[in-house]
Amino acid sequence: MAILPASPLKNVALRVFGWKIGSNSSVGSIIAVRLANVNIGSNVVIHPFSTYRDISLYVGDFSVIGRWNWVSSAAPLKKLSSYRGEFRIGKHCGINSRNYFDVSGGVTFGDFSDLAGVRSTFITHQIDHTSNNQTCGEIRIGVRTMVCSNSIFVPGGTFVGDRSIIGMGSVVLKGDYGSDSLFAGNPAKFKKHSTGLWFERTHGPAGKNT
Repeated sequence: MAILPASPLKNVALRVFGWKIGSNSSVGSIIAVRLANVNIGSNVVIHPFSTYRDISLYVGDFSVIGRWNWVSSAAPLKKLSSYRGEFRIGKHCGINSRNYFDVSGGVTFGDFSDLAGVRSTFITHQIDHTSNNQTCGEIRIGVRTMVCSNSIFVPGGTFVGDRSIIGMGSVVLKGDYGSDSLFAGNPAKFKKHSTGLWFERTHGPAGKNT
């Protein structure tokens, strides 16, 4: 059913199969393989041609997910206590096209946050060479935070604060990155405090100004 073009009838059919989909939402032609849970809010746009595999998907109201994204988890890691396998998008978020998400440890975007541009990579699991064991770590992006094009998030567990910016082409290592800040470079480091009207928006890419 997920392969069919977006339509109200498709939403009805997907609900029969256990998907939770709010009103006025559009789910384009996607590949959906072994999704554990799907909870899509109202006024959401999920564009076609992306792949979602072995995950739980949660999308908040008025959010948009672009085309040609790959979102998956390493299912054999479900035995780990740190495994989450979740892709969580808050309300009024924008996730652009042509990005790669390994959500084994979980990837979360807070409300009003954006993944801008293309070709960003989020990796949440790795082999610990000292113990020869697989490990998972969550990537969490705060509220009203922008991740710019071609950013790379390495495994281990990364937390980016609220109202911050990850600059284009940054390599974001394991650790905590504060709020109200611009981080950029390889590795990403604090550059200056972030300010601007973008952080004060009352609607996201699929919303209306209120």
